[in-house]
Amino acid sequence: IDDFVPLRDGILDQLLMLESGPSEYETCFHCDHVGTHRCVTCSGNRVLCSRCMVSTHATLPFHFIEYWNMKYWEKSTLQRLGFTLHLGHNGATCPLPDGVGRVIHVLHCTGLHDVRVVFCGCHQSGLRFEDDSNINQLLRARLFPATPGRVQSAVTFECLNEFHILTTQGKLTAMDYYETLVRLTDNTGKKYDEFLRCARLWRHLTMVKRAAVFLTGGVNNCKPGSCAVPCYACPSDVDKLTVAGLFEAVYGDPWWTNTDFRQLDANFRLKLKQRGLRDEPLNNGCAYIVRDPPYHAHLDACGPQTEINICDSGLHAVDHANLRGGAAYIASGVGACQCRHMMVMPGGVGDLQKGEKYSNMDYIFASASRCAKGDRMVVSYDIACQWHRNLASRCEALPEHVSFDPVTVDLEYVIPKFHISAHGSKCQGKFSLNFRRYMGRTDGENIERGWAWMNPASLSTREMGPGSRADTLDDQWGAFNFATLTRLGECVISRRLHEAARQAKAQRLIHEQMSASFPPSVVAEWASMVDAWAANPSDESLPNPFDEPEPNVTVADVRRELNNEEEAELARGVVPDHAVSSSKFILTGLQLEDQQRALKAQPSVPQTSTTRALGLEDKELELKRKIVQWIRQVQPVYMPNLRATEQNTGDESDSDNGDDAFGCSVWDIELRLPSSLSPADRTRYCVAGLIEKETRLRLTQADDALVDLRRTIRTVTTLREHRTTQTSGTGVAANTRMQSLIARHKRKEGRIAERYRAARKALLSLDPEGSWTARLLELKPEDCRPAHPEKKSTSKTSKGDYGATTGQGTYVTPWIWLTGGLVPPAPGETEAEVRLDEGVRSDWARSLARAERWEEEVILVPIEMRRVLRGLTHKAHWWRATVDVAHAPTFPILAGYRAYSLKQADVCDRLAQSFASLWIPLLRKWSIPIPTGWPSTCLEVKNFSTHGVIRRLPWLSTARSVTVLNVSGPTPAAPDVNTS
Repeated sequence: IDDFVPLRDGILDQLLMLESGPSEYETCFHCDHVGTHRCVTCSGNRVLCSRCMVSTHATLPFHFIEYWNMKYWEKSTLQRLGFTLHLGHNGATCPLPDGVGRVIHVLHCTGLHDVRVVFCGCHQSGLRFEDDSNINQLLRARLFPATPGRVQSAVTFECLNEFHILTTQGKLTAMDYYETLVRLTDNTGKKYDEFLRCARLWRHLTMVKRAAVFLTGGVNNCKPGSCAVPCYACPSDVDKLTVAGLFEAVYGDPWWTNTDFRQLDANFRLKLKQRGLRDEPLNNGCAYIVRDPPYHAHLDACGPQTEINICDSGLHAVDHANLRGGAAYIASGVGACQCRHMMVMPGGVGDLQKGEKYSNMDYIFASASRCAKGDRMVVSYDIACQWHRNLASRCEALPEHVSFDPVTVDLEYVIPKFHISAHGSKCQGKFSLNFRRYMGRTDGENIERGWAWMNPASLSTREMGPGSRADTLDDQWGAFNFATLTRLGECVISRRLHEAARQAKAQRLIHEQMSASFPPSVVAEWASMVDAWAANPSDESLPNPFDEPEPNVTVADVRRELNNEEEAELARGVVPDHAVSSSKFILTGLQLEDQQRALKAQPSVPQTSTTRALGLEDKELELKRKIVQWIRQVQPVYMPNLRATEQNTGDESDSDNGDDAFGCSVWDIELRLPSSLSPADRTRYCVAGLIEKETRLRLTQADDALVDLRRTIRTVTTLREHRTTQTSGTGVAANTRMQSLIARHKRKEGRIAERYRAARKALLSLDPEGSWTARLLELKPEDCRPAHPEKKSTSKTSKGDYGATTGQGTYVTPWIWLTGGLVPPAPGETEAEVRLDEGVRSDWARSLARAERWEEEVILVPIEMRRVLRGLTHKAHWWRATVDVAHAPTFPILAGYRAYSLKQADVCDRLAQSFASLWIPLLRKWSIPIPTGWPSTCLEVKNFSTHGVIRRLPWLSTARSVTVLNVSGPTPAAPDVNTS
């Protein structure tokens, strides 16, 4: 923009020059007459006479022109110049016109126009509507009539298509679009009702046209859900292949891949006001919203229902089932059903009269499940823990056309990953998508993302009539499904496989490292517990391996323990009067070093806190006396001559007092242990065996520090959960005390981390090539985290909290939980006698679940790729095969059937081949075999364009350079999709 700043005056001059009139010598561009008119819609600034202006716009009737009135350019119209639009002969004059013509009002993208129209009166004009040929003539001229009788208004196809795209993508209301057209033309005439009528008919006819109802019996014979955009990635009859043997499955044959994933939820933004309007929907159940009369008949038959909330969650869907809505609204919202791939199910939407009543959601779920073709179904619902109870008995009351028997299907119920944090501990284990097997990386929250698309439309749909609202919502969901379908290639499936392949390897490696840190018998016992629970998660008699044990200590116990530790700090490091051993000498030095760090980490004392300041000074003085005693009396025995050359610090008479010793802060006094010396000085000053003893003690110090660090992190996590569930909202004093307690433990955590870093630094000096380097890694601040993400309910972190930034699936367990010694045996204890830490068992089970879910995703996504390709190629064949047996009243109409069908078939083929060009290189990148049944027409990788809908991923930058897939080994023969 900076480059344009100096050019502003020149650009402004050019804009003003366009306002000037023609020169006195300027004539018409096409003849020698005086030029008095110009077209502002055409490019350029040519000046024409009135006659040439009309002739050059014979096929451009909706351009705006201006007239030079000798002062300025004044708006004018082609109709004022005598323009007439002739219909029936492609713009030519009809030899037998139907009268002298009449003026009709036309809405175009450029504004509102008055156009004189002359209809053809020849006998050939009638095609389908023989009793009123004027409609056909307007439609062939790409004008949609606003009335079926004597036409006075019409809307151009271009205008309707532009509004259709704007309202689905940008949620632009009809009033805003219409007012824009009015402002473009300064027209005061009111044609808003006519525009609404045409726009609604255009939505409906566009939907049924794309659904090919002209090939299956016409508009009146639409079957329920037949006009919806289907999800090709879900199981279908087209993909009925044996899935066993496609991959080496993680848990036997992948029978579970033939699963329908369904997601239920309600949205109370999509309301409908009670305005006394009565209109019937044109779609009437042929797309996404269920057919109205049977739906309301079922609700009336169920009558009032009162459900009991038996879950300890914070969700109130059951409590408010009969409280929402009111007399001001016909519908308080909608309930909907989507699949795993974020597409709305055919017949999977229905209005809610109050809240999420079971009768509403049961009908919607059953209606959406009619098209399910899988052997197994996973239903995700934020209140699934309550809704699934007695579902089988409630389904018996459903009408026959939506009858659904849950007993005949392997049904599993889960709660979406984000919503499950609001449930109690029982629900969080039993209904978790992270812990249940054969779920892949399904999160159950896609339907919430769909609401984000629909919510902006609620501002206009709530003011509509019931029928118009239903047609508009159907149209919105149709656009949403088609946009999702075009994104399956790159944004949905490709990214899922790329992320899954990467995470599966990483999470499996992390889990193997964690398993290696435990005795094999412990791992086997935990694995048996996981297998038993996974076989029947609903069995409450089985222990849940993912449940974290309840803390067996209270907050008071933790506070008392912390106080005792702080009081005992000064008791350590006391030098006895009698002679000490070399091991005791090193151990005392380590204790003094730890006390130095503890005092240095003490928080600053306010100036007003005199008593506390004196207490800290006493501690510093006491520690300095101990250090001086250790240096003067013990260190010369085991490190002789070390300080002989150093300047004498303090009086001999003051040596035991240490008041003025060293003249620096107590934590800055160098203890000069062997690890702080150079190798040459260690050999010179240390007695035999002293270096080896410090090495052993430093190893023990590092291991103990890791154990203490893990224990402290667990304590902090427990305290934070206690603060959220028990303390929050009870008052400022209670929250302040809890926050202070957490802060003390965080300081303790920091001291332990510094102790480990000091031990590791000493080991690097004493034994830099030792075997300890493989397990005692560098401790970074980001490594001091729990073994698994904290609960969502505690995500509002304060300063110093852990604040997990990822979910269960992508969480990387810090290395401190993967090293050995997590459950060390006590002296004299055998491996079988090791006491199991239940908290560590939960961490191990969650680590296993993370690896398994990613590996399941790696198996499931390629099969979904095959389904999409087979579905699209089968649909392309259907378009070509069905049109050959279609019937039409006349040959021109049949020719239109065929041309449109072949166009749609090519769209399906190109979409399938463009997907394959993205997926095949990705499968090869991760060495994943192509599933059996992959369409043979999609084995070549070509450079296909999807006109900007699908963007290439950066990590597939070389995908289009591959010409032909080179499959190692014989390629399995794909079944002929034309006969499947």
